Amino acid sequence: ATDADLLASCAALQNNFTSSTSVSVLIASGILTVAHLGDSRAILLVNQNGELRGQVLTVDHKPDDAEERARIEASGGSIQYLHHHNMKPFIRGGDFERRKAGGERMVQLQYSRAFGGKDLKPFGLSAEPSIGQHLLGAEHVGLVLASDGVCDIATGD
Repeated sequence: ATDADLLASCAALQNNFTSSTSVSVLIASGILTVAHLGDSRAILLVNQNGELRGQVLTVDHKPDDAEERARIEASGGSIQYLHHHNMKPFIRGGDFERRKAGGERMVQLQYSRAFGGKDLKPFGLSAEPSIGQHLLGAEHVGLVLASDGVCDIATGD
C-alpha cells in the first residue's frame, strides 16, 4: 500500500491521526540499501577485532532539524517543544489552536516524516524517505531494524 492508500483508508474510517514511521532494507550484490521515515532506524552490526559494535545507518527525521523545519514552516506548520515530553520537538498543524479551541482532539508528532498523518500532511509532514547505500564486507555480521521509539532508550551498541 502507498501513503495515499493509507490516507484514503483512514479518511473512510474518520481516523485522521494514524501515522507510522518505517525502515526498509534491500541487500543485493553486497550493497545494503536503506530507506526510512521518522525515527525508525537501521543498525548494522560490525565485528571490530572480536568486539561487536552497532553502526547506526539512519538519521531520525526530527521536526527541529533545519531541512525539516524549513519544509514544515513553509507549509504553514510549526514546531513546539512540549514541557510534559522533556522539551522534545513536535510538528503542529497551522490550524492547531483553532481546532483545539473548537473541542477537537489534535495530534502532534515527534517525527517529521511518516506514512499517514492526514491532518498534518498539509503542514509539512512528508512521506518521502531518506535513502542510503552501504557496501557490505566480512566485518558486517548482522542488522537490526527498530521502530516505535526503541532507539530513544537503547543505543547502537
